[in-house]
Amino acid sequence: MSKITWIGVCFCVSAGARIAHYMSANRLEDAILRLSAVLGEYSIVTINWDADSLVAGVFATPVSTRHAEQPCPLLLPECCTLAFVSWWCFSLERIKYKVVQTQCMAVVHDEFVPREKIHDLAKEAESLNIQVVPSSVLAQTADLQASPGLKEINAELAALEGLPRGKEEDTPKEPTGPERRKTHSPEERPPTSDSERLVVFTSGTTNDPKGVQLSYGNVATACRCILEAVGAAEKDISVDFVAVNPFHHVNTSVIFETALLCPRARIHLIDRYRTSYWWVLCVAAKLAAEAARNLGKETRSSPSSRSSSFSSSTEGEESFRVVAPLVSRHIDFLSALSSGDRFQQTGFLKTLREALAPKGVVLFLGSAPVGPSTVRTMQCLLGKLPRVRFGSTETALQVAAIPYSQTDEEVLEALERGWHHTFADSPLRGFYIGRPHTGLTALNIVKSVDAKADAYMADCGEGEPGYLICQGSNCMLGYANSSSHPFSLEGWYLGLGDVCFFLRNPRDQKKDFYWVTRATDMVMKGGANYSCMQINSDLQRFVASWLSVAKEDLAVATIGIKWKSEHDDDTCVTVELPAEKEAEFKSLIEEQLVKRAATEPSLPKGSRPDFVRVTRIPKTFKGAVDGRLIREEFTAHLQQTASELKRANFFAGGSLSA
Repeated sequence: MSKITWIGVCFCVSAGARIAHYMSANRLEDAILRLSAVLGEYSIVTINWDADSLVAGVFATPVSTRHAEQPCPLLLPECCTLAFVSWWCFSLERIKYKVVQTQCMAVVHDEFVPREKIHDLAKEAESLNIQVVPSSVLAQTADLQASPGLKEINAELAALEGLPRGKEEDTPKEPTGPERRKTHSPEERPPTSDSERLVVFTSGTTNDPKGVQLSYGNVATACRCILEAVGAAEKDISVDFVAVNPFHHVNTSVIFETALLCPRARIHLIDRYRTSYWWVLCVAAKLAAEAARNLGKETRSSPSSRSSSFSSSTEGEESFRVVAPLVSRHIDFLSALSSGDRFQQTGFLKTLREALAPKGVVLFLGSAPVGPSTVRTMQCLLGKLPRVRFGSTETALQVAAIPYSQTDEEVLEALERGWHHTFADSPLRGFYIGRPHTGLTALNIVKSVDAKADAYMADCGEGEPGYLICQGSNCMLGYANSSSHPFSLEGWYLGLGDVCFFLRNPRDQKKDFYWVTRATDMVMKGGANYSCMQINSDLQRFVASWLSVAKEDLAVATIGIKWKSEHDDDTCVTVELPAEKEAEFKSLIEEQLVKRAATEPSLPKGSRPDFVRVTRIPKTFKGAVDGRLIREEFTAHLQQTASELKRANFFAGGSLSA
């Protein structure tokens, strides 16, 4: 039993209890409380401020805090760079759902949640015997007060410039032998520990969000996977994490844990994405590279260095890492910024490109697949290839990644092999997601994950599409609010829901894995499965040719809905065009595309649509098509169309029941 106190509010927490974190952005309080949870032996439940509350307004300020200057028994990371923001429109039901489903004993909120909303939440919580506790006691210093007038982080982030970097005396060294602290290194924490650390809710884009239970062992394994992916698992080097993805997702949750478990790591925690993120990343990369160079000079000039193995290869990019976890959409944002006046006038893009050039600066993209357009944009703007990782909330962030040891040439070759892959004489484009982490995770491609199917757990051959399954101690304990147990008897996790294939790398004959589509992104007709991605590609090409427009000016999203039949899907296609072209072509596409496609010999039978609409394609934060929302919108469209047809039939002398 532990005693927890906030602002004079004191209550007892039993080991294994749960407390929900309800923050308005990535907050310093959240970071402190995640450390507090270890001491208090309770687990944290995440509340999604994007999905559970909508944005409305903004104010922010930068903060730089070092535990060397402000001693704290909770072992704060050496540097946290934050800016605070409040954007609010309340959704009480979603929050209540998560708190009740996970049986939380308390909800901790920050000061930017409006008082009237906290009052409403407190009223609901009282009837459920749940305490609602403000976290403001942790942010009462003048430095942590948000300034209403400041809209963006200072471009130069002067506070970062004064931080001591890289010198051995500035970095606490791990004791050796029996005195070595067991909690400081991910390798030392028992990977089989089943004590719950976090409950992270999935995004819920396909159904109600599920509370994924992650143990200390799950998280420790995930941390080791990350370090291996950035080439820092076995090396005593400095690692900077520049985290901007939301704390309520597994991404930053695990990145934060990794930073805390590394002896020479820092985390720069940004409240949420905005233009100034790229300045933060630029400054962090510059300082890390400079510190590595200075450390190399000092080491070589010291008497002991004459017999050391320190070489010029470790003096530069191999003696540091700057890890920037991103999603493809961030690259889209940068592309848009690059053509703006601000970047053009300041020449910042050139500065950013130079700062990110070393291999030690890792742009860590995932978990959504990284396609050719994102790769080319990064090459054009930054002269750099992404390092892709792949996984899910249920696998504590990742099960695979592009090996750090692969050169850019090797990575590009692997990417292109997937883009140009064919199977059974048909194109089957795949996106390179890397390899499993040796000794930590395992991957396989099987024909079926349905225990009732004849091909259940049967291996697929090279290049053959199938279901991706994984194994490792990073895989979740289970769901806090669901009895679903998507594991085989042999311990394989079967719930990824991704169609993939593998190819042998011609350089070393090891398996490279490629993502094709979501298993749900299939249209089932006449006993055959058709890839929505392939349908999208076929129709994009056909419509562009038909209307004499550039393929880049239109987007296509396909889903299967059982509308006319209980057995077969109807191919439901959404086409998105720029505003001026939508006004010109909307009626033509909606009225004629189905008929034209039905008689077009160049279109495969499976790529011919049954229903078409022209409108905006909804996207998730990661830039992927929002499957849940597009299904809801298209179903409503079909219902409205059916209702209008019935009315038209009635006024033409028919019957409303026709």
